[in-house]
Amino acid sequence: MRLTCGWRCWWGVAGALAVAAIGAVCWVVATKPESSQDRTETEAQTSQTNSETRISRNFPSAGVKKVILRGGSSDTAEIIAAPGAEVIDVSGIPAGGAKGYHTSNPNWRDTPAAEWGMDFASTRLGDVLVISTRNEIRYIHHSYQLQSIVLRVPEGVEVALERRKLTGDGAPDLSHPKP
Repeated sequence: MRLTCGWRCWWGVAGALAVAAIGAVCWVVATKPESSQDRTETEAQTSQTNSETRISRNFPSAGVKKVILRGGSSDTAEIIAAPGAEVIDVSGIPAGGAKGYHTSNPNWRDTPAAEWGMDFASTRLGDVLVISTRNEIRYIHHSYQLQSIVLRVPEGVEVALERRKLTGDGAPDLSHPKP
């Protein structure tokens, strides 16, 4: 028994081989590992950006007797009582990212923490000032939060630090104080 393959068969085999070769080249290009030099430069840029970028806000202190600070790492905040201060200052360093997140989109890039839009928000409830972080999240592989928080208040102002559980919703928690 003799098998024969006509010109249509050979064109089909050639087409399949061409598609496979193009697919292999695209896969190699898309999954090219970073060199250790590229990785080191990226890490240096990230650490430099984080150390230089400090989110800072200030709020009037007239009539404030108590400040409630809410955030993902607010329980470790540094409190500074400043004699004669007329404003309440709060600042923090953006940190985090989406390490470990692997998307099928080869063009996706992790948003740097400094560009995530983290900030502080506040509301006045009588003589209590509630300050909360905004856009801090922790959801699956995504974790963005403000670290190394410093709160500077006038002398005599009471401070309460409330750590809040971070979720995928970055809305600030400006609710009334819990009794």
